[in-house]
Amino acid sequence: VDTRPAPAVIAVSQRLKGVLTLAGVARTLSHQNIPSDKPDVSGLYALRGAQIMLDSVDIATTGTASLVADTRAYGMNSALLIDSGAQVLMTGGHIATLGQGATAAYVSGEGSALKLEGVALATQGTGAYGLEVRPGASLVASKISVATVSDHATALSVMGRGQPVRISDSQFVTEGPLSPVISLSGDLEVERISARAGRADGLVIDGQHRASFIDSGLSGDGYGVMIYEAPQDDGVPLSGPQGGMDRGGRRPGGGEPPAGERPRDAKAGMRPAMEMMGPPEDHTAALTFTGGHLSGRRAGFYVTNIRTQIKLDEVELTTASGVILKAAADQWGELGRNGGDATLTVSHQMLTGDFVTDAISHIAVNLSENSHLTGKTTRNTDVALDASSRWTLTADAAVGKLTGDPAQIDSQGHTLSYDKYRNPALNGQTLPLPGGGQLVPGGL
Repeated sequence: VDTRPAPAVIAVSQRLKGVLTLAGVARTLSHQNIPSDKPDVSGLYALRGAQIMLDSVDIATTGTASLVADTRAYGMNSALLIDSGAQVLMTGGHIATLGQGATAAYVSGEGSALKLEGVALATQGTGAYGLEVRPGASLVASKISVATVSDHATALSVMGRGQPVRISDSQFVTEGPLSPVISLSGDLEVERISARAGRADGLVIDGQHRASFIDSGLSGDGYGVMIYEAPQDDGVPLSGPQGGMDRGGRRPGGGEPPAGERPRDAKAGMRPAMEMMGPPEDHTAALTFTGGHLSGRRAGFYVTNIRTQIKLDEVELTTASGVILKAAADQWGELGRNGGDATLTVSHQMLTGDFVTDAISHIAVNLSENSHLTGKTTRNTDVALDASSRWTLTADAAVGKLTGDPAQIDSQGHTLSYDKYRNPALNGQTLPLPGGGQLVPGGL
């Protein structure tokens, strides 16, 4: 019998280290290089309330993370690691990493803060994020560039409630699969940024969070924006390993899950969407775009297992699929109650494309201030037009509740079916529409 004592287990948080470790001190570094070639070793590690100013400093690491999960949870192997109330201001310079799980900059913990101005960040390894902001920490950045090239390598990841991350005049790009350019489980405010995902969704939002884009460009090879809610256990998504699939296990690049993981389709016999969703909540938009442009290959927006609001004002919106917004059940949530519920409110907006729902999902489209929709809807989509807005049909379509004057609908010879139970003012009438088509009663 081996009576030797078991080797001591050292907590990951106690194994964090950097080539340069600064704890509880105030320090200014200028025009220096900080390299690290060892696994699980950061270039610069600031902790315990340290106050650090970096001027034109270059941090470069080539080491790999023993476990990418430790990178996600603790920041191990990140080139710049900030925790336990440390604050870093970095002006100019570069942060570059080559290894697996080597995030460029990671800030975590109550009171920890990172401010970046004119910094270039780049990573090359799998699981190597550009910027990662964890609960309790803050990030303010301007005139930065962030680029990742491998898989599971989000350019900007924000997790945890707190003050919004604020970024302006910056560029973000991902080139690898399963690498959304921005992944949010927290709040975000950006102005004049460009964000592009070459092989994944553009923006992925997990949960009820706020994001504001002003005069910015966002594009995804999958969905332009995906909004969903994964099951949570003490704030941690249950489906999908941390450090593996991003935010709850979805394949953000747009690929379908294996056959055994695919959600069952909503078939006849499910309760109608409006029964399940309950009364709409009155809250500010979860996602706001003002100016700029948004594009997605599969759809502009995809909403599942969550109720959310989206606002657009003078945004150039394009989709390769022709779908503006899709709301449907997916692999998260309780079967039969996991559809999407999205309210899209637009002003001064041209929309070209379709709105798509499954049987247990719901979309409300509110057109105002000279907005114009060219496209079709499914029966679980409500449409409201103010006096200045128009709708042009591109095919036969169905609508749930229709608010506004039918004379504002150019049918182009198509038929629009309305839910007679949700439109009592129409008295079940068949009405002519401009363009030679008809508005006809229907029902679920």
